[in-house]
Amino acid sequence: MDERLVYSDNDIAFRYNLDTHPVPESFTMHTHQMCEIYLFMNGKASFRIEGSEYRLERGDLLVMRPAEAHCIQVQADHPYERLSMHFEPSLFDRIDPEHRLLRVFMDREAGRFNRFSAAEFPDQSYRVMLSRLMEQEHHRLDIISVLLVVLNQLCGLHEQRGENAPAAEGSLLFQVIRHINEHLSEPLSLDSLCEQFYLSKPQLCRSFKRTTGASVGEYINAKRLLQAQSMLRAGTPPTQVCTACGFNDYSAFYRAYRKHFGVSPKQGLNPCTP
Repeated sequence: MDERLVYSDNDIAFRYNLDTHPVPESFTMHTHQMCEIYLFMNGKASFRIEGSEYRLERGDLLVMRPAEAHCIQVQADHPYERLSMHFEPSLFDRIDPEHRLLRVFMDREAGRFNRFSAAEFPDQSYRVMLSRLMEQEHHRLDIISVLLVVLNQLCGLHEQRGENAPAAEGSLLFQVIRHINEHLSEPLSLDSLCEQFYLSKPQLCRSFKRTTGASVGEYINAKRLLQAQSMLRAGTPPTQVCTACGFNDYSAFYRAYRKHFGVSPKQGLNPCTP
C-alpha cells in the first residue's frame, strides 16, 4: 500500500492511499469522533454505512459524521485509490457559529444520504482541489482552505436535495441498526434482537456481518465505546459513563475501553493524554 500522510494535527488530517493489490479482509468496520469526507478515485468497491450500501463510481464523494460506522468492500483484482479528509466538528465554530457547514453531516439519519456522485456537482473543481493536495507538502492553511470550499459545495447540494430526498430506508436490518443506536444504554443481546424483529440467529448474524462488516456484538461494543469516549471528553466521571453506555460491570468496561483506545477511562477524561 502506498500511503502518504500529507498532513495531520489534533483536529484535521488529509490522507491519500493506493492499494495496488488490495486485501479485502484488511478493511473492517470502524468508527471515529471526527467528520470525514472521502473521495473514491479508482477501484471496484462498495461502501457500507450503518446498514446502507453504496456501490462506488469514480468521483463519488461520501460524508460520514462522528460515530457513523462504516466499512469498504473491495475487489482484490482492481487497484483501490482514495483520498480522505478528517476534521473535528468544532473546527469552524468561530466562522460558522450556526453550523451550516455541518448540516450535510448532522441533519440526516445515520446511514442516509452519505453519497454525492460526480454528476451532482456543477463542475469537477472539488476533485481537482483535493487531488492537488497530493502534489506537494502542504500546511494547515492549505488543507483548511480546500476543506472550506468543498464543504460549502456539499452544503449547497445537501440543501438542494431537501424535500426531494426519498423516504428513509425501511429494510428490516436498517431498523435493527436504528434500534441498537437508539438503545445503547439499555440491555442489548442477540437473543432480544432476534425476538423483537422475528429473525433467527443465523439469519441476523449473516445479514448483519454482510451489511456492516462486523458482528452484532462487535458493532454494539464499538458504538458504546465511542459514546463513552465522547462522554469522558465532556468531563463525565468514568463510573457514570460505564452505566450510561450500557456496561453493567466497570471492570469489563475498563478492559474494553483500554483495549479499544489504548488508554484507561480515567486517561480518557483528557483527550490529549497519550
